[in-house]
Amino acid sequence: MTRKSFIESVGATCNNWQSSWSFINEKERFIVFGAWEHHRVGNKTLIFSTSEDWLYSKESGRKRPGFKQSREHIRLIEEEGYTLKTYSMKLLDTSQNQDKSLGKIKKFDPILIERRLERKDNDWFAVPI
Repeated sequence: MTRKSFIESVGATCNNWQSSWSFINEKERFIVFGAWEHHRVGNKTLIFSTSEDWLYSKESGRKRPGFKQSREHIRLIEEEGYTLKTYSMKLLDTSQNQDKSLGKIKKFDPILIERRLERKDNDWFAVPI
């Protein structure tokens, strides 16, 4: 199963399948974020940040195209009552990753888990309910 087929199977979509970090199911009012295992600290997983590392590509210096959409998805959770759901992802070994500034998915678990959103400064975490 591809990530796109998994996301579509839960009724969610995005603006650009190549660059999106998050997905929306407007009918059921939920947002899906992939949760990188290497961003997990205890029971929290960092899913979004407004830090420079997340906003700009280290390779090109340009803004990452998925950033604006994901920031809007965070707003929908915080202000519009959308539910947060995540699925677990493992990072491709950086020696196999040509563009080391971007996370490449080695594998993911096609299971959505409902979480709640927790903010600390400029970072947003998915935490167990």
